[in-house]
Amino acid sequence: VRDSVITGSTFIGTVDVEPGDVAELNYMSCSGGGIAGEVLDISTVEPDTLISGCTVLPGTVITAGGDGFAGGIAGALTNDGTEYAGPCTISSCISSAAVTSDGLNGQESGSDGYAGGIAGINEGGKIISGVNNGAVAGLIESSAGGIAGGAGPSGFLSPQYHDNSGSGEISGCVNNGSVTAKDADAGGIVGDGCT
Repeated sequence: VRDSVITGSTFIGTVDVEPGDVAELNYMSCSGGGIAGEVLDISTVEPDTLISGCTVLPGTVITAGGDGFAGGIAGALTNDGTEYAGPCTISSCISSAAVTSDGLNGQESGSDGYAGGIAGINEGGKIISGVNNGAVAGLIESSAGGIAGGAGPSGFLSPQYHDNSGSGEISGCVNNGSVTAKDADAGGIVGDGCT
């Protein structure tokens, strides 16, 4: 989703993203979410990218393997870090999905995945008033968070592509789900934070 708006949508089902399933954009190998795989704002074109008032129902399963980002609403929330990009926001969304990211998934050691109840990774974007009710699991070398598996300014994962703008803001969110990680960071709200 780029420079677009999605509102009031509901999803139940399965999203399973493995390496090679999606084209690589900059550094992101694969992103899976109940509403969108990747949410990105890349220009001054209106509207600013927004997902608002969406629901992912219980029974939904979202998984990403091998350096993948898995989130109940979006796999990756990214502001491209240029002076031209507008805010990229997930607002007032609820997820009850079971979310899993497997950092290795047959890959060499050193792959990192992110799993989050709302977004797998929040790189320079905003998550406002989100609620997660689902279990979040980061398997080998995947950070897990009840709201975001990782959060920080644009470029904290790959500074060669971005200028460290945006905050990776999370505000007014609630996590009611369990969070687990193996060989990585885990947190009730954010698994891996960078400021």
